[in-house]
Amino acid sequence: MTTEGELTLRGGIFRDKEWQESITFERRSWYLELTLAYDLMTAPASKDSPFFNWFGPSEKEKINSCADAKILVMYSWDKSKISYEEILMQLKKQGYNSFLIPEFSRQFRMHPNFNHHSLHLYSAWGICSQEKRSTIKISVPGFKQITHDL
Repeated sequence: MTTEGELTLRGGIFRDKEWQESITFERRSWYLELTLAYDLMTAPASKDSPFFNWFGPSEKEKINSCADAKILVMYSWDKSKISYEEILMQLKKQGYNSFLIPEFSRQFRMHPNFNHHSLHLYSAWGICSQEKRSTIKISVPGFKQITHDL
């Protein structure tokens, strides 16, 4: 079974800046019976968002070089069955290159909603395309292919 939804983080802090705006992740989840097997979330890496402050200088440079940049957050119950690399390779075939976002990830992990949503087993990447896209297709073994809105 797959489900779709959203996850929203409200407000943020970076150094002397504080904001009440939100960042909303589009979410797709894959379940084996009642167990969450895989979870994928995307949000725009927008220069206009105050959450852009969370990116480090090299991360911002990479984002600024993209026509379409997203934050990708993933969870895998068993990485030997469903690996992050497999999903990143599918995205690469659709024109998205991935890159590490350690500064954003560090700030993300300290957000008050991070623990509330039990995100400690999730990992984050930046993804970048030179073309603006509205959807991606994702195939997870044992499930029908899905189309995920970006």
